[in-house]
Amino acid sequence: MFSEMNKYIAKRLVMMIPIVLGVTFLVFFIMSLLPGDPGRMILGMGAKAEDVAAYNHRLGVDRPFLVRLVSYIGDLMHGDFGISYRSMRPVSEEIAACFPYTLKLAFAGSIVAYLIGIPLGLFSAIHQNSPLDFGGTFVSMLLASIPQFWLGLMMILLFSLHWKILPTSGIGSFRNYIMPVLVTALPEAAIMSRLTRTSMLDCISQDYVRTARAKGLPRAKVIWKHTFKNALLPIISTLITSFGVSLGGTVVVENIFSIPGIGNLLLTAIKAKDVPIVMACTILLSLIYCIFILLADIAVAGIDPRIRQIYLKKG
Repeated sequence: MFSEMNKYIAKRLVMMIPIVLGVTFLVFFIMSLLPGDPGRMILGMGAKAEDVAAYNHRLGVDRPFLVRLVSYIGDLMHGDFGISYRSMRPVSEEIAACFPYTLKLAFAGSIVAYLIGIPLGLFSAIHQNSPLDFGGTFVSMLLASIPQFWLGLMMILLFSLHWKILPTSGIGSFRNYIMPVLVTALPEAAIMSRLTRTSMLDCISQDYVRTARAKGLPRAKVIWKHTFKNALLPIISTLITSFGVSLGGTVVVENIFSIPGIGNLLLTAIKAKDVPIVMACTILLSLIYCIFILLADIAVAGIDPRIRQIYLKKG
């Protein structure tokens, strides 16, 4: 079984190659369409035209699109992400300095989202069609519909400017992370709550749950052993993939709270048309997301024998 599963995993890993290449081409093409050039943005509007042209030639941005794309992919195959146009430092060093902050924010946000969303969904499902269920559903829909940038600004206005209990930005202490983590977690918790409730209600309506109730089993045992256990599959899959989504979703949060993570680096690079930074950040985030989707599939296959058989046939 393990050899067949390994074949399936290897197949999925190989399939990531065209996905990453497709993302590389798409982002590279979009960046080439943006107005302006790195030389003018970096040297400033007062720089002479010949100086700008010389700087662009030094960066290689004056070459044809396909030549630049093929050259970049060739360097990428050798693990070379290039040099930042702004800092003239290796892109790998820039990302290595920023990635821990994004990882910390995404991990904490995901944990808080799980701790809020799953119990809220369970509570709503257990008390279906009650005022408590309607209240939980309303809260979930409200959190899911609020844009992150608005929620972040309102938190700054309330907790920092009005009550003065939390810092507005920075990464100096634990208190600096409270608002960014909540802004990251609350919309995700809403999605997790709705998924948990739907999955639980789907299992509650099954024949084996009604049979367990008819046998006189305690309500708690029916919920935890027969219902929640079988409702875990979509929940676990979403738990794993949502962390990959959180890594990419910190762009807005990091910009609002001035956290020097990947998201802040990416936005700054887009404004300066720093193509190597934009490309590396995008490829890294897309690759991480693909890996987490694979991990979710493996986890689900390990739990459900029926899905494992399907995967083994695919392998």
